[in-house]
Amino acid sequence: MRLVFLVCAFAALCISCSSEPTARATSAEADAAAEDKRASEPDRHGTAAHGDHTPHHGGMVYMKGDLHFEVVLTSSGAHRVYFSDAARADLPAATASDVSLTISRGSAPDEILRAEVDESGESWQVRGKPVAGADVTARVAFVVNDDPYWIDVPFIEATDAAARRSE
Repeated sequence: MRLVFLVCAFAALCISCSSEPTARATSAEADAAAEDKRASEPDRHGTAAHGDHTPHHGGMVYMKGDLHFEVVLTSSGAHRVYFSDAARADLPAATASDVSLTISRGSAPDEILRAEVDESGESWQVRGKPVAGADVTARVAFVVNDDPYWIDVPFIEATDAAARRSE
């Protein structure tokens, strides 16, 4: 009788121990599914916050906190910076101030360009020297809410024909 009890206890222990990882996996899967759902739920603009990093103007999209900014660089030297919110809704250029780009071309002196708001108030624009060659970077600097910010980015030319029209 004692042997039957021990065998039953051992079997029950094995069954309960072997089902625990399945329960954890199921719980982990549920947590992951819930997180995926939260990440994909639209906000008030219809897009998941931080989920859209598609360039709207042919440039490259970067972030400072919840603020997105798109840097549009062209080999002709005409460059723009656009701002958008966490859901990528366009913001006016006046969202930021003191916008500048510093183009670094390896051994050549840096070219510091102070941007101005375009006529439509949608972006900051600058016109500098044509850009060619490798090892070119751009330092994008601006102030938002009295907080100065800058980032060095690789010089990646705009891919959109609309971005090149600003040249």
